[in-house]
Amino acid sequence: MASSELSFLSSILIPGTSEQVRHASESPVVEAPGNLTSSAPAPAPAPNPTAAVLIHCVTGKSRSPTIVIALLMQKLRIPFTEIIKFVKSKQKVQPNRGFLRQLEAWDQVEYQIWEDEEKTVPKAAYKDFLEEQKALLKERELKKTLQPEPAKL
Repeated sequence: MASSELSFLSSILIPGTSEQVRHASESPVVEAPGNLTSSAPAPAPAPNPTAAVLIHCVTGKSRSPTIVIALLMQKLRIPFTEIIKFVKSKQKVQPNRGFLRQLEAWDQVEYQIWEDEEKTVPKAAYKDFLEEQKALLKERELKKTLQPEPAKL
């Protein structure tokens, strides 16, 4: 079923619901799902205190937990180290190392990665994260070029 069909159905079946679809790769060299640094809004809060927000991915081990951790960090202002322990105590999750590193950096800059209003200069901790990602990506590209091509039949 297409995303638009799901939105349509949920709006008929559950009044007041909304849907946000965000696609994310499971690679440690991509931004965390939900794009923590974008101007895109976080998942909408539940319409009332007893309602729920559904966040899901294919296996529920990396991408979804990363979004949940980020939302809890930002909403509750609880440090990454405490939130990750809490989430892991409730569910067997394993966000990839790139997502974990981004969450750490995001915590260090208190959820605001930019030094300036124009959003062109990242804060030091986030700049370090970006440099690490750049180096990791370069290393992966180098490994690809050094791998021998499979023998042609």
